[in-house]
Amino acid sequence: MEDYKYSNHIIRRYVNAEDIDYDVSELEDDPKFMRKVIEYTKDKNMYNLCSDKVKKDYFFTRFMIETFSKDFNLIMEVANNFIDGRKNTDIDVLAISILVCNFVPKDILDKSDETTNFALKKIVEANVLYLMEDVFSNIKFEDLDSKSLRDTKNGFNYFMHEYNGNDIILNYFAKKELVKIFNYGDDMYAFYHNIIGDKNNVTDDNINTFLINYIATKDPYLSDYITTNLHLIKEYKKDLNYSLCNWDKYNEESDTEKFDLIYKLFNEENYILSLHTNDSYIYHAAKKVGLGDRYKDYIKRLEDLYGYQFEIEELNEKNFIFEEKRAISFLVKNLGELFEKAGIDEEKYDGYIKSMEMKNKKPGRVITLINKKCHK
Repeated sequence: MEDYKYSNHIIRRYVNAEDIDYDVSELEDDPKFMRKVIEYTKDKNMYNLCSDKVKKDYFFTRFMIETFSKDFNLIMEVANNFIDGRKNTDIDVLAISILVCNFVPKDILDKSDETTNFALKKIVEANVLYLMEDVFSNIKFEDLDSKSLRDTKNGFNYFMHEYNGNDIILNYFAKKELVKIFNYGDDMYAFYHNIIGDKNNVTDDNINTFLINYIATKDPYLSDYITTNLHLIKEYKKDLNYSLCNWDKYNEESDTEKFDLIYKLFNEENYILSLHTNDSYIYHAAKKVGLGDRYKDYIKRLEDLYGYQFEIEELNEKNFIFEEKRAISFLVKNLGELFEKAGIDEEKYDGYIKSMEMKNKKPGRVITLINKKCHK
């Protein structure tokens, strides 16, 4: 049974400044009692009645910050009172600093001048710790199998070992590691298309399992932690769902960009081909790498959109001259590389992409057609 001094009866009498059978200074030196007072009154000013001992209590401090998270000035005062006099390496200091920064407006958090609050500076130390060379920077996940990771303190295992039991710190570093694992770059859709392969591999029933299994390929200890902290992958689950909902649309747009690029690459090679149209050669090469139907769909979309009729013939490779064979080899090679995975290697094709204005979603092939139309 809970101590009588924590009962609502005593709490009410204390708040109303009525006589009670307890020493008031003793009550105000009790973190549990003062927490109940604040829970009862919802009055932040009751914090001023707390003793220094209470203000130095980790769980009471955490309660105050989480309860009054929208009152920036108060939570900074609470954090500073807790941090003052403690070592920078104190785990509780790190946890409270991270907690505060979860509620600090980004424009304030980004400040680094002398007015930046002391508690905010602790988060910088957290980032330094995260980037320690012996923890992450020298680890190449593709070179480590699951057993190797479990047998060492690499990856998230390091934080489990150092901060086991402190959910604030572990959640913070788990989020940091998830950002590294789900590194979308400029193309979230390409990322999920590449790790899923077939959209039928993921359903509403197994979406959490899919994400956890993918994380396990990078860091099995983090995967274990996520299993009991699913809220940490909430945003990635939304992103994955969004990618699945737009799966077919992305495929269509991606095919358009890639076939536009192939057309551009092929034209710039200047093969001496006079017997058939370039589209016929591209279609022939596309069939050889299993992309024939997708190329015809691409051509159909352009025809419907611009009312331009493309001439595509069925070619017989037995009748090819040397220059035609060279052209087909070039197309097969580039089609295979370009369609090997979702997205486009912008570093490799940067010059072509810029010239086609693909970054502005203006396919080069379409621009060519518009220009032809304008000059008719």
